[in-house]
Amino acid sequence: MGSTPHARELGILEEYLRRRGQKLTLQRAVVARKVFGTARHFSAEELLEELRRESKKTSKATLYRTLALLEEAGLITSIDFGRGFKFYEHTHAIGHEHHEHLVCIECFKIVEFTNPELETFHERIARSHGFHVLSHTYKIFGVCAACWRRRGEREEPRPQTGTFPITR
Repeated sequence: MGSTPHARELGILEEYLRRRGQKLTLQRAVVARKVFGTARHFSAEELLEELRRESKKTSKATLYRTLALLEEAGLITSIDFGRGFKFYEHTHAIGHEHHEHLVCIECFKIVEFTNPELETFHERIARSHGFHVLSHTYKIFGVCAACWRRRGEREEPRPQTGTFPITR
């Protein structure tokens, strides 16, 4: 693949497809390059809009199938932020730093963070229950400072435990 931007990721995808008896088609490569060049969380619909704005002819079916292949190959991961569709981002398996997420339930702002204490904490919990961690993710849902101020709230929110549905 040479030393073009994202050559390593494209090489991994091409090898993954070869092992499955498939090829890296032009359309798959267009989608993959766009994904690898995107540094933010994105939805499939956002990606499709961007490709169409750039006059890259890609069908919705090809886009979704390519995203599934990229995820199966370990190049991206999908994340449910409670909005009724998946978001995607690069994985730490290809050099992107592992991180967690804070998600505002009002403006949908996503803040990435890392915390070494969390990394050891989940390992201790898993070991205490006889588990071996293969992967993990933390998503903390709340209200960002800007939305909190916009609400005009005076009291700090009380922490909630467990999960809750997000509706919008």
